[in-house]
Amino acid sequence: MNNNISDILLSQLSERISQQMGLVFAEKNWSSFKRGLSSAAEDFGFSDTDACGRWLLESPLTRERIKTLACHLTIGETYFFRETKAFAALQEQVLPAIFFSRQGTDRRLRIWTAGCSTGEEPYSIAILLTRMLPNIHEWKISILATDVNPHSLQKAMDGTYSEWSFRSPPEWLKSQYFTKQGKRYEIIPRIKRMVSFESLNLAEDVYPSLSNGTNAMDIIFCRNVMMYFSRQLQDRIIQKFHHALVEGGWLIVSPSEASSALFPQFTTINFPGAIFFMKSKERPDIQEQWLVRTPFETAAPLLQSPQSPQIPQLSEEVMPVFGFPPPTVAEAPPFPTQIPQISPKPVEAGPGNVLSKGTTAAVPPAPQHPEDPYDEAAALYEQGRYREVIALLEHHPKSPKKGCISDLLARAHANQGEFAEALAWCDKALAVEVLNPGYHYLRATILQEQEQLDEAAKTLRKVLFIDPDFVLAYFALGNLHRQLGKIQESKKNFENVRKLLQSHAPGDVLPESDGITAARLQEIVMAML
Repeated sequence: MNNNISDILLSQLSERISQQMGLVFAEKNWSSFKRGLSSAAEDFGFSDTDACGRWLLESPLTRERIKTLACHLTIGETYFFRETKAFAALQEQVLPAIFFSRQGTDRRLRIWTAGCSTGEEPYSIAILLTRMLPNIHEWKISILATDVNPHSLQKAMDGTYSEWSFRSPPEWLKSQYFTKQGKRYEIIPRIKRMVSFESLNLAEDVYPSLSNGTNAMDIIFCRNVMMYFSRQLQDRIIQKFHHALVEGGWLIVSPSEASSALFPQFTTINFPGAIFFMKSKERPDIQEQWLVRTPFETAAPLLQSPQSPQIPQLSEEVMPVFGFPPPTVAEAPPFPTQIPQISPKPVEAGPGNVLSKGTTAAVPPAPQHPEDPYDEAAALYEQGRYREVIALLEHHPKSPKKGCISDLLARAHANQGEFAEALAWCDKALAVEVLNPGYHYLRATILQEQEQLDEAAKTLRKVLFIDPDFVLAYFALGNLHRQLGKIQESKKNFENVRKLLQSHAPGDVLPESDGITAARLQEIVMAML
């Protein structure tokens, strides 16, 4: 293999790849850029890097070629509990506040690791949650892990790792959460089942979206990913993350990417050794509320609860790993009367601002609007302003576009994580158009979010009875069966998707997909198969 390539060609390739893929390689990083190109050249069938470079300049960068380049030009190196100070802040501050705020009936948690590589990060999160929540079976926990590299995703789904993934690990990690297979370690099934792996390209794919489950997130991890992108693409991705988070949600990036200038729409929260970004309306006091607390004050709800005489004790083994000594029950601080606010100051209950039983969220007062506000609401929805959509539309139940308004309200509530309300509005849309396959598909998607999988499958079959060519319904059934471990049924549905897509042009945007093209879904399905 001839790895030589001229600086002029490297410069030209760097510019083209930046334009086509959003990946940026400054001259100081050309050595790693050259290594990546040499590795990609072999996959493209070249024994000469320079010849491969000229070919890439002269040929169109198809999706397949972009995928191959992405596999070789981005570094997927990671390991379990990487950047322990970030995990310390997560364990001692962020997660306890979320647990406390949802200790009633709304026990749900949605986390997305974007750019998950080979899976060590999402599995670390699953392990941490297992150790923190003694009643984890009472919670609806979703951990979505996505990556553009199919090879990395396959390794992640296999869940088998070498010693290289365990750098300075806590003693309990391998013994309690892995089984040894020769010289490798396989993650135990109950942790593996907590994580869902999907193919997603941050630069090109659609999110947030009900179709791929990237909506209503409480926490998004995107570490050591955005550093590869141009500033313009970074801004686009960050804005999409902002839309994908619920109010009070958190974006966690690597320390090298944690510049406040990149995240003007977020509130910057400085924890010891870690910087997180919070989706919050302008709250000048929010930083002080987090800083004045000791690490264990926000963890107190896990140590003692006024609702139960039993005190669920956090494991003493996990605490020292993240820098804080474990308190005994006697040393635990009194149950806090206040916790850091992770949502805007509540307002009085009223139409359009009810989140779930017993909770409210701030919404602007309903202004005067024309008789049919649907177009205005649809524009707000596209901007990710879901609370404003709800405030606007719930005051117009008699609009001539009643079914469409109920559908949009269902989607807006779902993107806020308010799935019970979303399901109620979806049923209202179906009351107007009972044979609308899109409304049934939306209902099935919401049911999946509520973990009502049997009812979701029944509703998806109803979609296909109404419209046998509804591609996304087959795709959703494939994912649902895969989640249930029904591999053959899953493959059968994915094959149906593949066959139906043959009648679509590559650039066709599929109904109810939030913008996914036939070509992109074909790629995802082939990876599944």
